[in-house]
Amino acid sequence: MSIISRIAALLGAFAVPMVTLAVANTNDALGVADRVLGDAGSIIQAAIPIIFAGAILGFFYGLAQYVFSAGNEEAKEKGKLIMTWGLIALFVMASVFGIIRLFQTTLLPTGTAGTGTSIDIPKVKITP
Repeated sequence: MSIISRIAALLGAFAVPMVTLAVANTNDALGVADRVLGDAGSIIQAAIPIIFAGAILGFFYGLAQYVFSAGNEEAKEKGKLIMTWGLIALFVMASVFGIIRLFQTTLLPTGTAGTGTSIDIPKVKITP
């Protein structure tokens, strides 16, 4: 056997399981992985408003600390620092949310961002 035929046989042996595993069934390992990833996505989607609320509460905690520390300069600086980081956290979260939403609405052909629109993929009509 030549080296090329050995490599082809080896690649073929590795390709057969990939082709058979490409069929997704809810009872096999891929179906389970799909369900687990879907559940993880649901948990993350539910956690996003909680994280936003935590950043807002952190900002207001820093604001309250700043306002109620009238004579203490160290507490004022600590309040400013907490407010600054709260605003940075809100800005970063809102920016990431907006960028992901932009990609969903412009790049995904199924309109998964809730817009209900879909992109028509150009096709070439072949006539015999």
